[in-house]
Amino acid sequence: MLTAVITSPPDGDVIAGPDATAVTFAATLAGAVPGGAPLLLRWWSTVPPDPWAVANLSAPVDFDAIAIAPQSPAASLTAPLRVGSQAITLAVKDRPGDGAADLRQVTQAASAGGGPDPYLPAAGPGGVVLPRSFGLWAQAPANWQTDDYKNLNLVSYAWAIAPSGGGPAISLPPAGTDLSFRAAVPSDHPAQRVPPLVGLETVPAQVPAGLAMLTLTVSATVPGGMHGQHQIQVSVTVQD
Repeated sequence: MLTAVITSPPDGDVIAGPDATAVTFAATLAGAVPGGAPLLLRWWSTVPPDPWAVANLSAPVDFDAIAIAPQSPAASLTAPLRVGSQAITLAVKDRPGDGAADLRQVTQAASAGGGPDPYLPAAGPGGVVLPRSFGLWAQAPANWQTDDYKNLNLVSYAWAIAPSGGGPAISLPPAGTDLSFRAAVPSDHPAQRVPPLVGLETVPAQVPAGLAMLTLTVSATVPGGMHGQHQIQVSVTVQD
């Protein structure tokens, strides 16, 4: 099975000033079928490099126009990034075209990257126990609360908790609720470092205790309507 791992830029990296004009994008691929068709890589960002291209898309869509760089067999490249928090995604496939007929002929494909994962207590023998007092958190930009960043921020966070006992999923936060922010906690041991977090201080009382499926959705919408979304699900036990 073909797999892809992004090696640069590192997750959570902060790129500022002139460095943002020449960012290194690199990945390692494994599991390709020997003698198969050449693999083609295309890098994406939830903040596209050319908002004007996004605003003036026409059918058929030229995906290279809204990607970080055109589709290429190169496993590494250098390209600029625009200002703002963003999730980077790599898509790999063995067909150059993006039409329905081309996609039906794809035999090898992989992807990597996306947005931040939820920040949860460490899993124990019984899985992830989520005390109500722990809250709901996800990794956030370090400058989340600054006025300058607020004017640029295009990323939103939403959680949904579906009780395993049945009933509809509960969407959080409620409309109009401001998310809390927790600054990074430094530590001499990298494994113990807590990144900047955004979320809810507690799991609301409307969420019943017990086994549930937690879904974190991180979205980005830019002028012109280009929408990127990263979603991850984790089974948790909510504990009073």
